[in-house]
Formats: sequence, C-alpha cells, structure tokens
Amino acid sequence: MVEPFSHSYYMTELDATPYSGDYAAIGTDLFTHYQTHHANTLPLVFRIKNRHIPTYSESNIPPLTLAIPFDLADELNVTENNDSSVLLTKKRAVETMVETYIL
Repeated sequence: MVEPFSHSYYMTELDATPYSGDYAAIGTDLFTHYQTHHANTLPLVFRIKNRHIPTYSESNIPPLTLAIPFDLADELNVTENNDSSVLLTKKRAVETMVETYIL
C-alpha cells in the first residue's frame, strides 16, 4: 500500500479527489493503518506537488482516496481523474516541519 520514496516520504496508491469537505480526509480504516504503521502523526500529512496537506479521518471517504476540499483541489489543479502522486510524509519530516515553522 505504501513504499519508501525518499528519506522524508512514502509513495502511496491514493488518488486525490476534490470534495465538498472543509479539510482533507481519508477513510477511517486507512487513516488508522497509516498512523499505526507508517507516520504516527496527528494529523497525517500528505504531499501533492509542492503542498503539504494535513489530513484527518472520515468514515465516508472511499478506499484509497485522499479527498481534498474544492478550493485546494483548484489551487493544485487536481481533478477527478488526475495522475498526481500522493506522498505520505514520514513522522520525522513532520516533526521537522513543526519545529521549523512553529518554534
């Protein structure tokens, strides 16, 4: 489901899809799996193109889908049938982002 991509990221099989929610989300089971086995952060942080996207759990999201709000999808030029790579940010990279931008 994920494979190492770089020091900071895993490559996922997720498809990014626009939706009407207020925040990015993936299905609850997949969120729990990624959090338990790969990233262990809350929220999970995915990367599409040059943008890091905090992502939460939602029970109504289809499997293998990263649902992103319409305004963000427009900004990233993500459509229903896109081929954008969706990367899962590793825990240490998220910690570094937090330390760099918040502290």
